Amino acid sequence: THGVTMETSMGDTGGLSTAITRMATGQNLMISDFTYSPPLPPLIASSSENNNDTSNNLAAADQDDSVIGTVCLGTDFPAKILKLQLSHYPNSTLICQKGAYLAGSHSILMEMAFTKTFTGGFFGGEGFVLQQLRSSGGGSDDELNDETVFLKAYGTVVKKTLSPNETLRVSSGSLVAMTSDVEYDVTTMSG
Repeated sequence: THGVTMETSMGDTGGLSTAITRMATGQNLMISDFTYSPPLPPLIASSSENNNDTSNNLAAADQDDSVIGTVCLGTDFPAKILKLQLSHYPNSTLICQKGAYLAGSHSILMEMAFTKTFTGGFFGGEGFVLQQLRSSGGGSDDELNDETVFLKAYGTVVKKTLSPNETLRVSSGSLVAMTSDVEYDVTTMSG
């Protein structure tokens, strides 16, 4: 969209340490910020017929405040893009596979989460470091409700809500995201 600008930086807060955390969780060192500034309305020239003044009175057209800009997101391989709101999950937190995060606002905190067991990290297909995405908790209730993250997922996406004490077995590397209260471990299959 005309009026969308992009600025690349290491982020507004945290500087180099935050950038290194992003790299450790499968993201880029630098981030791109997109800002939309609506184009200025056209100027309308008019002259006064009852007045011998040769100067023109310039009036700006009313600006439409409902105009929004569009930024398209893409992934490195064909994938699905999941739009999730952190406020819908316990502790406003998601644990994601390394590199799953695609986009979100600056109010999203990305931290390292670690697998709970050695076998989970070594044989689990995700590695020892996972991405923890959580609400920063700063801002108004409206801002907290708008903390949307976009994740990339390859293949068929199935959302599964586990019952208490329910176990779900999935192939390693197939887990895109889970809530912070899910226990994750790796076992071998018999046969």
